[in-house]
Amino acid sequence: MLGVLVVLFVLSILLRLPNLNRPLAGGHEWITAHTLIVLDIWNDSGMGKFYYSPTITWQNPGDKGISWENYRLLKDQQDNYYHTSYPPLGYYLPYAVFKIAGVAPNPLGLELFNLALGGISAALIYLTVRRLYRSEASVAWVTAGWATISYMFTPAVLWFQCNTYFLDMLMQPLFLLFILCGATLLETDSAVKYRWWWLAGVVLGLMAFTEWIALFCYATLVGLFILQKKWWPHWRGLLLLGAAVFLAFAMVLLILTGLTGLSEAVHFLLAKYLCQSGLSQTNSYDTLKSVYHFGQSYLHYFFGLILWLATLFVLWLKTRPARPLCTRTEANLLMLSAAPVFMHHAALFGFTLGNDYSSLKAAPFFCFLLAIFFKRLWQQGSALRRISLVAMGTAAMLVSIAMYYHLFNPRLQDTALRDLGQSIAKIAGTNDVICLQTPVSCIEPQISFYARRSILYYKNDRQVLEHLNHYGVNRAAIIRVNPHYAIQDVRWLQTDAKP
Repeated sequence: MLGVLVVLFVLSILLRLPNLNRPLAGGHEWITAHTLIVLDIWNDSGMGKFYYSPTITWQNPGDKGISWENYRLLKDQQDNYYHTSYPPLGYYLPYAVFKIAGVAPNPLGLELFNLALGGISAALIYLTVRRLYRSEASVAWVTAGWATISYMFTPAVLWFQCNTYFLDMLMQPLFLLFILCGATLLETDSAVKYRWWWLAGVVLGLMAFTEWIALFCYATLVGLFILQKKWWPHWRGLLLLGAAVFLAFAMVLLILTGLTGLSEAVHFLLAKYLCQSGLSQTNSYDTLKSVYHFGQSYLHYFFGLILWLATLFVLWLKTRPARPLCTRTEANLLMLSAAPVFMHHAALFGFTLGNDYSSLKAAPFFCFLLAIFFKRLWQQGSALRRISLVAMGTAAMLVSIAMYYHLFNPRLQDTALRDLGQSIAKIAGTNDVICLQTPVSCIEPQISFYARRSILYYKNDRQVLEHLNHYGVNRAAIIRVNPHYAIQDVRWLQTDAKP
């Protein structure tokens, strides 16, 4: 089965070849550009200059003091801006890979790194389900295999674990490794070894240094130990895991403190949470509309998987299952994969609605639930039933592939942002400020990445002149573009400002 899965993983890569190394455009590829901007600036100037924090300010004289419009960012004393909404490990690891490889950060390299994370995630799905049913070897391999196949060919995985890289994509294999560790720790004492506690501590520490869902993962694990009345014999282990999460978060705060000081760092994090939680959202109509679109994205990204899951559920109900409907170990697996995602969606409601790539975290839950239904039907079914299960799984995989190409058609690649960025790089010199007059409310990071410049969002001439005088820059190029990002005209503003 492992050989078949390797072949299918290679097939999943071949399916994505038409979209590999395409110009960064839609489908949340702005987060890939965002990551590449940070890595590129670090590659040029080193991480130490920026307190090992993800800066988005290029280091040309004309880039000084330029932030991103409608973003809440931190600023240091040298007028560099930082996107510090998340812990930094998701930047550190690809930066290290590029350094070891001896190549400059680039879209294809980051996509290949993301693909490797996807392969690790698929392997962890397989290992987790195999371990769950290790006492039933006759069904363990086939159940784990189909759970893995359903994961690999889901549109969310095909796209987000390839073309769009952000911290969430590094979190995915860490999250799956946490689920494996957590499920093992919740087994009977005789099955649990000390090494699993140490591994869980390392994993939770890395998770906490990557994304905030680590806190919800730890809370879920502790809650399950308490509900199952197992916490007292293992309180030292649970305390160790909590210490790992706390220390990682403390390191994040220490890094931010180096930028702005403790008081401002704490204030920034609280203000950022208020924004990301959605608590500052007052327009209920816009909120409901966002919820609708987010639910729609779940349906699009998991359509084939949900369809197959619903079919298996109906077939399972027809077998008149006896209670309990699932075993304790199966329930643990479902809770560990679902509860942290639900809490993350709820606590960071504003972020969730605006960034549908956060739905990727739900893929393990759907796959584990499918494995539970599939295993029961496979055990109870005749040879004909098993053939029909394989046929349904194949059909679901084909539906998922069709949905992927429908959502991310390689024939509809958009080069406008790349072309604009490259044109901007030719128009203005490194000592000039670049201003973009655009009908949209912000400047896409893809433009900044391809221009290799920080770009000022144009509001009016007075704003530009004030910026020139404040930072001692003599000239600014004001570039007006249409809604399709084609340049309409370029004009210049000049002052006698002195640096």
